[in-house]
Amino acid sequence: MDNLELLRAIKDVLVNEYGMKAETISLKLNDSIESLGLDSFGVVQLVYELEIKMGIKIDTNSLRDVKYIKDFLELIKKGSVKV
Repeated sequence: MDNLELLRAIKDVLVNEYGMKAETISLKLNDSIESLGLDSFGVVQLVYELEIKMGIKIDTNSLRDVKYIKDFLELIKKGSVKV
């Protein structure tokens, strides 16, 4: 899965599960993960929703190293296993 597909999946979850407005979501690679407006529990929930949506398992232990959207994408790509 490429970055664009992952960004779409993240945006989809933020809109459908968190009720955010699509036009207010900025997912630029150098944006901080905090720019999503989620606390640490919210990020874990986002990971859970992405796992369900994409049929993968993501290593949540590595979330503490995620500072930027690009780090989050790399975590998903490198740390995910199809289930």
